[in-house]
Amino acid sequence: MDDKPVLPLPSWAKLGRTWVTYAPTIGINKDGKTLFKMTEDGTRTTKIDDKVLTDVEPLLDGKEETETSRFVPTPASLSLTFLGIPQYYDQTNILNFERYVGMRFSNFSIRSLGDLVDNGVITVKNGHGSPSADTRNGTIPYVKVSDLRAGMVNFNPTNMVPPCVAQRFWHGDESGLSPWSIVTPSRASKNIGKPSMLLPGQEQAVFTKETLIMNTTDKANFDNFYLGWALDLDVVRRQWARVVFMQTNREDLGARYREILIIVPNTREDGEKVSNHYREYYRTIAQSRSIFIKARALQNR
Repeated sequence: MDDKPVLPLPSWAKLGRTWVTYAPTIGINKDGKTLFKMTEDGTRTTKIDDKVLTDVEPLLDGKEETETSRFVPTPASLSLTFLGIPQYYDQTNILNFERYVGMRFSNFSIRSLGDLVDNGVITVKNGHGSPSADTRNGTIPYVKVSDLRAGMVNFNPTNMVPPCVAQRFWHGDESGLSPWSIVTPSRASKNIGKPSMLLPGQEQAVFTKETLIMNTTDKANFDNFYLGWALDLDVVRRQWARVVFMQTNREDLGARYREILIIVPNTREDGEKVSNHYREYYRTIAQSRSIFIKARALQNR
């Protein structure tokens, strides 16, 4: 059998490395038409907005990296360890996070969520499941990703399931949830990475499987309020854009949440000091909510 001809490598290629550009535009808009650059006042120009081209031209001139392109290691055999999604290799938000921490939190350390899970500092689990629409005629709240808004878990009275359905998804009589848990969507729209806090009295609910529920353990020198505060920092929330990929018409997170970096205090006192406003905010809301629910129950007797 004749050997197949081998194409010569282009001059810019690097053995064992793949060049990736994560530039946001390529000169074509979502309708397949030419994308033109806009001025600051919103006027369309005649210049094509093709930032990929501005990455390719330096590459051909021998420059290995730009602000939106770089070479990444290629595994010996293509497998699940190599993700062919350009945005995954964009380090901008990680570098911004590290710069922010270095300037403002010198007495804190940087840890990934995966590292904290592996060392038993926090727990992360998915929600219970998704009851079918014809079972939503009961008294137990079913929480969808759209119910996690503005840092709160909002019960929708049109999505309530009977206790027997809830217990089937709980695999027991109780939900297994606890007050002050941090909840974020894991597969939905752009809500991923926006933490919400479960208040006391909201534990008995069925959460869609497309959520992540996080809690600290006895090994942590910080509490759930600190964890919520740390996840809610803008420089942390921006990291999620790198690990959320598109799957048909939905965002698929998978286990890549483990790569999100947060800051961890060296002492409990340091953690409580920076997150105290977060703690007081949710405790005040919980207290007001309890008073409101009791008063409402009395007037409806």
